[in-house]
Amino acid sequence: MNFLEHLVELIKEFWERIAPFSIVPEYEGGVIFRLGVFHRMAKKGLNWKWFFFEEVLTCRISTTTLNVKPQTLTTKDGKNIVVSSIVKYRVVDPKIFLIEVEDAVDAIADISQGVVKQMVLERNMTELVTNDLDNDIQKKVRSQAKRWGIEVDLFTITELSQVRSIRLLQ
Repeated sequence: MNFLEHLVELIKEFWERIAPFSIVPEYEGGVIFRLGVFHRMAKKGLNWKWFFFEEVLTCRISTTTLNVKPQTLTTKDGKNIVVSSIVKYRVVDPKIFLIEVEDAVDAIADISQGVVKQMVLERNMTELVTNDLDNDIQKKVRSQAKRWGIEVDLFTITELSQVRSIRLLQ
């Protein structure tokens, strides 16, 4: 970052601190902290605040999707498979989300990968293909994400295929 960009960023931060108001867009939710402690929820639109004493933090609440990284797992019957998935989610409680979660993308990815691993290890290959795996995983991911103010709208497995594993020994 060059000097001019740094200066503009400093001026912007200073203005946000001294401004007696904050504007929260329709697609965001927010909270207002007074002296670092949660004070109240920020409404959409114009929010009045005490400059220097209050700070407004916001987060996106619109629905978004996350492509979960592929996992190579072993089923109950010893088959090696690759599982890829997509999670569609949104923030429903900005207070919990902003105070208790650092990064939604990491949180959702970690939850999803953990639940997928658990479900795959409990089943054999024929059960994975015939059972309603998406819905079972979605229920578990949804219940875990709810604690952080996140609503999982959809969980879909995009790839579930058997792979051949070759190990080279030295």
